[in-house]
Amino acid sequence: MNKKGFLLLEVLLSMGILAASLLAINHSFSSALKANSYGESYTIASLLAQEKMAEIETTSYQTGTFEGDFGKDYPSYRWKSEIIFLEDQMVSKVILTVFWKRGNKEYQLNLGTLLPPRFAGESQ
Repeated sequence: MNKKGFLLLEVLLSMGILAASLLAINHSFSSALKANSYGESYTIASLLAQEKMAEIETTSYQTGTFEGDFGKDYPSYRWKSEIIFLEDQMVSKVILTVFWKRGNKEYQLNLGTLLPPRFAGESQ
């Protein structure tokens, strides 16, 4: 007996395998898009933090806590800095935090450094 064509069971099995494969590819693609979006947000936050930290390093900030935003170019990003003079080490500790919102959740990126006391308005 010479068979031509496929059995219904073979076709259903092939369609099941194809559907599972397409589902896995779709999930991988959407996960990659989401990871890319998170990466972009963290990259922007780190660049803004570097920019703000460079501003702190080149100006004479007083010790204390300061807050602000990054203007109309980055409306969902804001910053907070805390500058503490450590007398025993004669340096100023700077902690800079950048906050941003994605949907209902707020994220933050922290950056810290030690600066000579002259940058924090302290006497040497």
